[in-house]
Amino acid sequence: FFFKIKEGHRYLGGYLGSTELTEGYVAEKVEDWMDAVNIFAEMMPHQPQAAFAGYARSLQFEWAYIQRAIEVEERLFDPLEKAINDNLLPALFETNVIPSDLRKVTSLPCKHGRIGALDPCRETALNRETSKGSTTHLVNAILGLTDSNLLRLRQATQPAACAAVQNRRPYIGTPRRCL
Repeated sequence: FFFKIKEGHRYLGGYLGSTELTEGYVAEKVEDWMDAVNIFAEMMPHQPQAAFAGYARSLQFEWAYIQRAIEVEERLFDPLEKAINDNLLPALFETNVIPSDLRKVTSLPCKHGRIGALDPCRETALNRETSKGSTTHLVNAILGLTDSNLLRLRQATQPAACAAVQNRRPYIGTPRRCL
């Protein structure tokens, strides 16, 4: 038999390996996302709606999934946030610089009258905690530590969903005058 020993490898959308290898994997993903953000920024003058839709409805969900599947530090997403703040949002608003208060407002959800351009750094811990809280009961059911009743599963995941909403709530009160 031929066996190939690896110290780390991508698995089910996450990564198994040492902290250094995991951070390296996430750094590569961040580089890819930065390239995509820059492409969307170049598209913005010609097709702003299509560019922003690609960013908001696809790209953001890619890194949110990684943040849920892999426990990593916020600092790994700093370059991505810089690309969003320095390239994408200025192209969207047709300006050179995005003030910090405007950046906070743009990261709020659309249902609150904002544009939902999430801050990947701020969302890292929240996405991970929400995922852990939502899956704890299911993991315990798989391990045989609790029953797998669907109603109980829904009841068990509800606190995590409510906590996620509460953790985002302080940002929702940001005044609209910033726009």
